[in-house]
Amino acid sequence: MTIDAGNMAVVAVKLKALYPNSPHVVLGDDDRKRKDNTGLAAAARAAVLVNGVFAVPSFNREGLLSDFSDFNDLHQSQGLEAVQAQVGAAITSAFDSAAPAPTVEKQYRPQPAPSKGA
Repeated sequence: MTIDAGNMAVVAVKLKALYPNSPHVVLGDDDRKRKDNTGLAAAARAAVLVNGVFAVPSFNREGLLSDFSDFNDLHQSQGLEAVQAQVGAAITSAFDSAAPAPTVEKQYRPQPAPSKGA
């Protein structure tokens, strides 16, 4: 955990040095309400530096209308299963040797989970 987006690349590079043969999955915030989407940009940059993949949480329609931005918000709003599904898919993507190098355009972007009760 990097606490802040500005530290994400530094931590990713250090982890890559410690675990050079492991796939690296960077989980960022989706700061979509900020013009520069700091969390997504930092996660993308960190993933490129370590030849990894990155993901930001995807919310159902209710979450898109709120200030939800991180995986804890996903947990609180949609449950642990939604987090497990989205993070699990990102991990699977990291192990896929055919996966293209991560870019903002080719990020892993999970589909929104259906609302509870749907």
